[in-house]
Amino acid sequence: LQKIYRLGTNLSLIYQALKASDMNTWLKEAQAIYSKKGSLDEKNIRIFKNQPALSAQRLEAKKQGFITKIFVMDKMLKALQENFDSQLAQAKDSKKIANLQFSIAMNNMTVEALAPIIESLQKTNGVSTGHDTLDMLFGFKPSQGDDIMELEPNQFHDGRFPYEKKSDWDIKGDKAQQFAVELALNETPFLAIDGPPGTGKTTVIAEIVRQYIGFGKKVLIVSQMNTAVDNVIDEFAKDKDEVALPILRLGKKNEKFVGSMTKEEVRKKFWAEDPDAVARFKERSSKGCAILATNTGVKANQSALRGLGISKFDVVIMDESSREDLSGALVPLQFLKQGGKVIFVGDVKQLPPFGKTIEDQNMLQQKGFSKEETGFFNQSILELLFDGNDLLGDRIMLSTNYRSVPLIAEFVSILSYEGTLYARGWEDFSKERLNFYVSDIM
Repeated sequence: LQKIYRLGTNLSLIYQALKASDMNTWLKEAQAIYSKKGSLDEKNIRIFKNQPALSAQRLEAKKQGFITKIFVMDKMLKALQENFDSQLAQAKDSKKIANLQFSIAMNNMTVEALAPIIESLQKTNGVSTGHDTLDMLFGFKPSQGDDIMELEPNQFHDGRFPYEKKSDWDIKGDKAQQFAVELALNETPFLAIDGPPGTGKTTVIAEIVRQYIGFGKKVLIVSQMNTAVDNVIDEFAKDKDEVALPILRLGKKNEKFVGSMTKEEVRKKFWAEDPDAVARFKERSSKGCAILATNTGVKANQSALRGLGISKFDVVIMDESSREDLSGALVPLQFLKQGGKVIFVGDVKQLPPFGKTIEDQNMLQQKGFSKEETGFFNQSILELLFDGNDLLGDRIMLSTNYRSVPLIAEFVSILSYEGTLYARGWEDFSKERLNFYVSDIM
């Protein structure tokens, strides 16, 4: 059964143990794998302050690339708008009408987000986007780096973060997660957190939010997907009422159960449509607070923000940013205050942006846009920022896969992450888990 479970691969420590003539050799191999749990390869962290400054030529190329994309995307979005309006005028099916109305609303929000940036670029002759952080992010002016903000172990709200390695077999915490939080708190205006599967992205986001609220900051957490936003809510739903943070979720009513809480309990605790949740939020949000929404949901519910007395945020955290294109990312970024910090969380080696439908791409190409230009919607904001490795901020990859069994984690690491995504340990399996996965495979 062990051989079937591991498919007879020579990567399997159990398979090697069955063949091994020397138990000490096998234990050393197990130790080598276990010792990497929670560690951080130097290739997976980049502190911007310690990097050579980009040349004026590279900054100019980055800036011009942004300007080209923003103007072309604006023209394509407006062409799509005309097409949607034309289809809506002729539509008779109620479902098609509803879909077109939704597409028009989403398209309008994106065009509105691009408008002030385009206006500023035109007024300044391409010198500024009108926003300090965006100017540094896209190469309009040099970015400013800062050292990592070191926290003492007792300063973490979640005690699982601080990394301590007493021996290869006695390891606590996660260095990559710890450094991600500490980089998020420094003065560098931009941080990218690469989060491969099972590495704790949501846990890290929750800790960053807790830290910033403790500093009296206003934080906006967004994602393209409702599921990702709700996963962050799940982290805060565990808090007891007396220590619950001022957090509010914008958007449609929640249909999920969160742990032992019913959806009605979650609504009363977090949902912006619920009077109890709003009252609780206002009582506690005089200093720091957090708002959660989808990338477009924050714009669609802007009136709710005004009712809370919020217009701009000190920090914007965008989860699943590897699935959002430049134009879509700029929708929530319009709520970042001047000089605020942007934290993108995602993984360019997972799912890409949805892009436009084949029908929309064909229509745009018939209007004279090239295939390369329509492909702008297929490039994520992270891919754009990582272009040429010219990232103008800090970057770190969460490096231990706690979700997958070690053999699968090692396979994914070798296949996609140059061997720097570590397993949660060596092949820790029980009779019950063995039976489950054998039946699952078969």
